[in-house]
Amino acid sequence: MPRPPLGKKSATFGTALNQRNSDVENRPESSTATLSHPQAGPSKSRLSSVYSYTRFKPSPAVVYTRDEEEANEMVRVMPGPLGFDLEWVVHFRRGKAPRENRTALLQLSSERIILLVQLSAMKHFPQGVKAVIEDKHRIKLGANIKNDGHKLYRDYGVRAAGLVELGTFARHTDPAFPFNRSIVALAKIVKQYTHKTLSKGPVRTSNWEAQPLSQEQRQYAANDAHCALVVYKCLVAIAEEHGRTVDVDACAGDLTRAPRKAPAAPPTVPKPLSPPVVSVAQVVAAAIASREEEEESECEEAMSAAVVPKVVRRRPPTPDDVIELTSSDEDDWLSRAQARLSHICG
Repeated sequence: MPRPPLGKKSATFGTALNQRNSDVENRPESSTATLSHPQAGPSKSRLSSVYSYTRFKPSPAVVYTRDEEEANEMVRVMPGPLGFDLEWVVHFRRGKAPRENRTALLQLSSERIILLVQLSAMKHFPQGVKAVIEDKHRIKLGANIKNDGHKLYRDYGVRAAGLVELGTFARHTDPAFPFNRSIVALAKIVKQYTHKTLSKGPVRTSNWEAQPLSQEQRQYAANDAHCALVVYKCLVAIAEEHGRTVDVDACAGDLTRAPRKAPAAPPTVPKPLSPPVVSVAQVVAAAIASREEEEESECEEAMSAAVVPKVVRRRPPTPDDVIELTSSDEDDWLSRAQARLSHICG
């Protein structure tokens, strides 16, 4: 691994690909200004122990973009393997679990280019970037990288593939790997193989949705993605020294399945039987039938009363009680009975 020079450096800046939505730079101004005036700031030995992508040759260009098309164009010229990282806003609440916003920034690093894609400033996820992340043959490197893959899937539905955990890769390549676990913090693994400190200051929890991102945020994000690639190259060199075959694909994983299972369906509770559905026509027909039955019953009662009139007697009949009806009285009674029947039966 190249050792960083301790001499004075001058800041140089590339030409912006898109003045409104992007920024391309070779050396952050804040870092070079500090190196140019060592007497006014920290000592050279302390600066040389802090990780910075600007101290490696060739020095990569940082492309910060908020434009989907530009992100798609840049990722096409970035060969793998790629350093990979994400940044998002976290809201800390007293007595409650932190709440996370959607992924705001995605970082990819090759040897020549560090691409910073501000997803929070875009209407859609860049399809070219999505294709690279989902390509299992384009290796992506990082620490706790599957957690980032799960986050990207939850936020945007992107199924990351070809994810290589640096700790797992180190256990396959370095016989002197000092950690007994596969997932190791990025700062620790960078310290182990580059002997430099990865800065993790307040910028880590800053507003990653701000537009544009500050110079400090860009430098922090670029370092996180670039250092993963540097560690990978160190591990490949160690494996070659020990005659070990490097099979990075064997260490790669992907999210071929959804990271979160769908919640189990609640137990089925039998619903109370609902009354049968009756149409309006059936109701009307039933009402007519009921009315007809009532009218028929009334007619039968009337006929019975007409044919067999009820005679109430208070004493036994005597010959004097027999009354003979004349023909005119009989006709009058029958006509009144027929009129009553006609009125009842309609």
